[in-house]
Amino acid sequence: MFQRFLLLLLLFVGSNSYAVSLSATDSGEVLIFPYYSNLGGNQTLLHISTTIGTGDAALKLIFRNRQGEVELSFNLYLSASDTWTAAVARVGNEARLYLPDASCIAPQLSDLQEYAVVDLSSGYIEVIQMGVTDRNVIRISDCDQVVAAWEEGGVWANDPTSAMFPPEAIIRGTSTLINVQEGTLYSFVATALNQFSDIVQNSAPGETIPNLSSAHDSGTKNGQTMSYACNETECFNDSWADPLDAVAAVLLRFTYMASYTTNPAIGASTEVIVTFPLRFYYQQKLEAPVAEMPIHLSVVDQNGQFILFDASHIPRVVVPPTPPLPYSFEGQRESSLEVLSFNNEYVDFGNTVISGILGEDHKVFFPDDYAKTIFPDGLFYLNFGRLKLVANSGNIYDGTAGIGYSLERFVNNQLIDPQGKAVRANYGGANKLSVLVSIRSPQP
Repeated sequence: MFQRFLLLLLLFVGSNSYAVSLSATDSGEVLIFPYYSNLGGNQTLLHISTTIGTGDAALKLIFRNRQGEVELSFNLYLSASDTWTAAVARVGNEARLYLPDASCIAPQLSDLQEYAVVDLSSGYIEVIQMGVTDRNVIRISDCDQVVAAWEEGGVWANDPTSAMFPPEAIIRGTSTLINVQEGTLYSFVATALNQFSDIVQNSAPGETIPNLSSAHDSGTKNGQTMSYACNETECFNDSWADPLDAVAAVLLRFTYMASYTTNPAIGASTEVIVTFPLRFYYQQKLEAPVAEMPIHLSVVDQNGQFILFDASHIPRVVVPPTPPLPYSFEGQRESSLEVLSFNNEYVDFGNTVISGILGEDHKVFFPDDYAKTIFPDGLFYLNFGRLKLVANSGNIYDGTAGIGYSLERFVNNQLIDPQGKAVRANYGGANKLSVLVSIRSPQP
């Protein structure tokens, strides 16, 4: 009986297809850093580390701006149990990528050891593991050898898959947004994807493939790229004609939720970052701009009352069970990264609003004193223009492929040091937004 049970168990395990999925451990084959910036006095520290693997990791780093366009791309090579550090900062009008780490980068970004001058301001980052190297052939500790492998007659110039093995789930990443003048620090954990590719996808420095559209498994050639995603009650193995849809399936979010505070008594403000890392790819796929992406907002105050908005930003309180009618922002929302504010202070420059936390151009939710006095604290629910995907099975996925964080800042300038001087005592933190996922079977 036990042997029969074991056989059935092995058959069950063996039937689970290789499928792109979200990592439960923050380690994977692919990383998505939701945000970096050197605006508004901010600088971003980056950390990418590897766990123990069978070889050394060959990574493709792609820095994208808020519209999803590539600003910088290079290859990074990390040995097992290694960590790479870097920083995106601004000195005067010059944007810099500081590279204090000795890990091999190709192409070489600068003759300077300390930093490279780059065209970066704010956006998000993709990290794609192209494979692991055969240490007996390529020693990544010898960066000259790595660079030579891509030159004419080199090992990888002749065959990019040579001396390489398929990717392993061995990379993880974190980033930290620091503003020294404001005294704030916000930390983010990169979203990790597992089982993204079962083949080597090694490419030359400077190329932007592989990327988030490059998922691959044994069914890809036949239009059967697999995904594994879960809603609140069950999980789904589905296949897709387009690998991009398989990646979208694991990132689709129907609703984003979090608490906020704008309490002026503690100088509080809240800002939300939502990154849409696949929007740019769908624009290319459709060969036209993706349709306007409306933003719908509902707010619940501390007493459980819904706060509704009309086009003039005038709030009115509605007592449940009346359903909230979400307020829609006007205008085109074609960005791959949205910064949204619940602020008690802002500076208005025509149609542009500069936030107090991130220094980004965005829309402020609560721009008037009347609104602030009614609901300085509460919960918000965000819905964006939805992408409806239908798997080969007929299962329906609704939502927007995104990653969201809320940032809270508190200002306290009342502290006095022993010498009687006022001490800046700002503080804050970042939290990943709670989400609702919509996956459902077709109606019979």
